[in-house]
Amino acid sequence: MWKKNMFHPAFLIGVLAYICLLVGVVINTQNHTEGKDILIAAVVLGSIHWVWSIIDVFTNTHLDQRSKAFWRTLVIIAAPIGGMFYYMMKHKVVRV
Repeated sequence: MWKKNMFHPAFLIGVLAYICLLVGVVINTQNHTEGKDILIAAVVLGSIHWVWSIIDVFTNTHLDQRSKAFWRTLVIIAAPIGGMFYYMMKHKVVRV
């Protein structure tokens, strides 16, 4: 059921970043000081995920030029959601 790409370290870091973001926002709205630390951790993890995804798309030799252009655009503009979609897709080649 789970695709092997969803166990890629970059994907897991992205999921962890979103969980930290949600938890940090909830804790921060209740005026706890730990909320800011969790939000900082979410930003750091999200940044690591985003940079890793960009590097992975640019160095992927199995993509044709059209697919590579699509994934580059998605990963750079829609960070880090684009990176998570990139890792969730079983076949990354875009057919138009």
